[in-house]
Order: sequence, then C-alpha cells, then structure tokens
Amino acid sequence: MRIRERALPLLVSLLLPALALSLLLAFTIGAVVFAANDRAILWADGTPTQLGEMQRRVADNPWFKHGRMARATPSNPLPPGCGAGAREYSFASLGEVEGQVAREILEMIAAQSGAGICLSNVFMINELPGPEDQTWTQQSASALLGTSILPGAMVLFVFFAFSARLRLATLVGEAGQWTQALSWGIGAGVATSALLALGVTLLPGATGHLPPPETLTVGTVGYSLAIALVLVVPITQEVAFRGWLMPLAQRGIGAVPAALLSSTLYAAASFPADAWGALGYFLLGAICSALYVRTRSLLACIIANVLASLTLFWVT
Repeated sequence: MRIRERALPLLVSLLLPALALSLLLAFTIGAVVFAANDRAILWADGTPTQLGEMQRRVADNPWFKHGRMARATPSNPLPPGCGAGAREYSFASLGEVEGQVAREILEMIAAQSGAGICLSNVFMINELPGPEDQTWTQQSASALLGTSILPGAMVLFVFFAFSARLRLATLVGEAGQWTQALSWGIGAGVATSALLALGVTLLPGATGHLPPPETLTVGTVGYSLAIALVLVVPITQEVAFRGWLMPLAQRGIGAVPAALLSSTLYAAASFPADAWGALGYFLLGAICSALYVRTRSLLACIIANVLASLTLFWVT
C-alpha cells in the first residue's frame, strides 16, 4: 500500500476526535468563565453551641455574602467520619479564583467556633441557580450547557452525516445483533469497573489526583455535571475515538496499531493529572478498542465506557 493510501485514512481518522476535544474544551471553558458560580463546602461537627456560632459567623462573613448552613439529606448524606449532628457550611456564588480562599475562611471559622472539621476541600463547580430563581427558558439553557449536550450533539451530527459514506462502525455491529452488543458491552463495563475498584483498594496512591470517592456524588457536583461525566462525555468520546477513528485508522495502519493510537489519544484527551491517571485512561481506551475490534459495535463500546464512568460516583 502506498504512503498516500495509508496517510489519507489516518489523517481523516483524526478529524472527529480533534473536533470533539475542541468543542468539549470550548464549552467547558466558556461555562467556567462566563457562569462562574461555584460553592466551597465544609462539613463540621461539634456541640449545638459551637455549630450555632459557626452558622452565625458564616452568615455574617464580610467577604463572602452567600454563606449557608445545611443539614444532611438523602441526596447529600453525611460523609464518612462525620457524626450524626454534623452540618454542612458553604459559601456560594464564588468566582473562578475564589474557591480556595473561601475554603480557608470556612476552616478558620470552624477553628474560631471550636467546631471540628470532618470534611473539607469540597467544591460544587458552576452551581445552577434554584428553579425558583429561573424561568423555564433559563432552566433549559442551563441544563443544555451543564450537561455538554450541545457539543455532544454536534459530534453525533458529523458522525452520522458521514458514517454511510465512510463505512463507519454501526451501532450494534456488523452482525446486527442487539443482544450480542448489549452483552459484550455490559460484560466489558462490569469487568472494567471491577478493575477500577480493585485498583482504588490496592493502590490508593494511584487515584491521589481524584477527589475522595465519598465527595464525588450527585449531591456535590450537581445533576448536570453528573450527567455530563457519566453519560454525555463517554458517548461523545466513544463516537469519536472508536466509532470514527478506529475503522478509518485501521484501513491505513491495521487493527492493532489503530487500537493503540485510539487508546493513546483517548488517554491524552482525558487530560490525566499524573502517570497513574494516564495509565487508567489508557487501559479503559484499550478495553473499548479491543471491544470494537471484536464486535464492531459502537453501542458495546458506549455501554462499557458509561459503566466504567459510573464508578466515579457513590450514587445517593
């Protein structure tokens, strides 16, 4: 095969992953810059007098005007290590660079009030205003931005617009068997989730770049970001890196090199914080790539990635 015949499919295979990465980054940065509305959270335990004094100091803080105290609820339960009487204290409506300062002030207030800190360094990023403060159009727009649906929809549009012409992956695979695609996807997803859980248990230092699992819940990140992390972003990534990149790159360099390329670029595009994170993303990409080679099913790869992403959360 001539160099041109190899290079052209390889070059085209990189276009949709590049578009997906650019769109997700652009919408994420835009949300952070233009909708800076973060919340710094601290859980404290102590006597009723100490907790009452802390509540007064948080509410009257001269630097941050949106302080509040909240009790544990089913959607935001007591963190491990906190007593039954612990309370959540927070400052909201924070700008992009105010989160750490607000956390330090919360810790200082707890110390001045005599309360004990049982969980700190927790942030809710781009917290949406309550439904009572928004019109239905504002709620709809906030949900679209927060869940990354718009960049995901753009990637899907490009994929399906060219899928027939470029003979890309089908949803259920060349065999056209839904049950086979579902079973392979669920099996690979459960196995990957088990490996991740085992890695967290045996190698706690390997996930040092992640928040403690008990702090990464739907209650702390919000429904929109949770949907983005466990559903929209994995689907977008699989469409770009497996559904598009794999079949095109395979025509130029073969199945195994294409799988290695897909896994490597997927890991890099996930922006790992350290070597352990890069290894974890690479292994997830390798499993999904191998799954695609075996089944030719985009659905199987999506299911596996979504199930693996769910392990980031303690669903409450």
